[in-house]
Amino acid sequence: MRNKYPRTANVNIRVNPKIKKDAEAVLDEIGLNLSDVFNLLLNQIRLTHTIPFSLQDQEIDPKFYPQILEGLKQAEEDRKNGFEGYSAEEVIASMDKIIEEAEKNEKKV
Repeated sequence: MRNKYPRTANVNIRVNPKIKKDAEAVLDEIGLNLSDVFNLLLNQIRLTHTIPFSLQDQEIDPKFYPQILEGLKQAEEDRKNGFEGYSAEEVIASMDKIIEEAEKNEKKV
């Protein structure tokens, strides 16, 4: 399948080397790279006119990384298939449901 949006622009950014290395290790486990994630981020910003995550200074529990990353991959696939996106309210409700389910499963263990 031909990419609808060719990747011809370069972006240079400065990041903490340890954070970059750690992020690349996580992304490698799921078959993505920094370029893939940056493209997902830019597409979400373009589609929703918002930043698709909280800017509060908080850590995300690593146990949620697989669900988050799977969601990013699904969002990219949906976008390729013409899906425009969800409202902020729909996203928050869906995330609340996922977190609630994960917390229930954690209590079972």
